Amino acid sequence: AQAAAKARAAVGPNATTPLAHQVTSMKETSAKQVFRRFPTANVPCSEKQLQRVYPGGMRIDSSNPNPISFWCFGSQMVALNYQTEDVSLIINQALFESTGNCGYVLKPEVMWNKLHPLHSRFNPLDKDFDNIPAAIVSLQIISGQFLCLSNPTAGLMVELEVQGLPHDCAKFKTPISNRNSLNPIWYETFRFQLHFSELAFLRFTVIEVSSYHTVAQRTILLSELRKELPTLFICTRIEYEIGESSSGGNNSGLAGSH
Repeated sequence: AQAAAKARAAVGPNATTPLAHQVTSMKETSAKQVFRRFPTANVPCSEKQLQRVYPGGMRIDSSNPNPISFWCFGSQMVALNYQTEDVSLIINQALFESTGNCGYVLKPEVMWNKLHPLHSRFNPLDKDFDNIPAAIVSLQIISGQFLCLSNPTAGLMVELEVQGLPHDCAKFKTPISNRNSLNPIWYETFRFQLHFSELAFLRFTVIEVSSYHTVAQRTILLSELRKELPTLFICTRIEYEIGESSSGGNNSGLAGSH
């Protein structure tokens, strides 16, 4: 309650002008409470001062909150538990990959361009945005190569998950490619709406259907996906046991178009 009161004092409509060299630090539960109560007030505040959101104390398993939930309200820094390689950490890595891992990513234009029609009244919780038509995205999963070398006869499918603002999130699945993990073919097309594509991520997960084990995955910012026919390299993990256990990376290919 005390942390939420401090957060409201920093973000709410009666907030004093923050000092640029100070950082507002909030735990995730306080930040969510404030953002729900003042959904349009935080973006102007974050123009004048850095903000940091950190995982709540109840995350004793070192899990992570979804950083998009705070980026979309203008918070610049979302602290994560790096010992847990979950979806939230992978989304964070995907965002900074878009600028070559230099450590900085420009915020969406609505958060800094005063000429934008939604500047100062942007509410990520809205279902629709005035003056911003929803984009229709069509994406086709065509085929894969060398996705599960340890079991060439495995049955595979691809899960496509859209991560973004609450009303943009969606999940799709391809049919199962039976007994073929070396060059499975799907040719499955998905169409979905995006109201705010600047913070939309695509997460591709290749799943071995008999065990529902994740064979490979890749998460990418939608704007980084090329418009021509791309080959998306996805990450697999191979573990070796020779004396001591170690792990190494391997690249497999997943082709698609949009």
